[in-house]
Amino acid sequence: RPDYTVTEQMGRTYPSPAEPSEEEAARYDELAEKIEGEAASEAEEAEFAALEEQLGREDFTDDQMARAGVFLWVGYHGKIEASYGLIRPEDREEAEAAGHCQPSRHGTKAESQAEKPPYSAALSEDLRRIRTGAVQTALLDTPDLALELLTLALTSHVYGGALPLGLSTTEA
Repeated sequence: RPDYTVTEQMGRTYPSPAEPSEEEAARYDELAEKIEGEAASEAEEAEFAALEEQLGREDFTDDQMARAGVFLWVGYHGKIEASYGLIRPEDREEAEAAGHCQPSRHGTKAESQAEKPPYSAALSEDLRRIRTGAVQTALLDTPDLALELLTLALTSHVYGGALPLGLSTTEA
């Protein structure tokens, strides 16, 4: 079976219902009326069933077949299996413009990897707590430093700098 990493980049098109010819549609209507009136022979009932099956099928259009392909593989039980209507990544834009497949709603692989942070949220929270504990321990060991940082934080608006401790003289 084709790997998902291969098929996720591909577009997919689906078959459309087959359009009956005028003769087929007329014959279908004629046989349907006979069957409803219970005047159909066994041969006509068999013909109606075959015609109904033929009209119910779905096929790819020539334009779809020109852009799409198929993956074939040997299945678990040794039978040939197939996945139809796959569109190569380089043909996808053209197929989307022709209306044969929908644009991807998942974004590109590069976008999804770029948005992912380097560390999990749980690890980031743990590291933030460890850092806060280390700063608190350092401030307990050096009260003079704590007093200087508090003075700097309360007077930093005079200098236009950022508050190192996140203290504010206004209500938050």
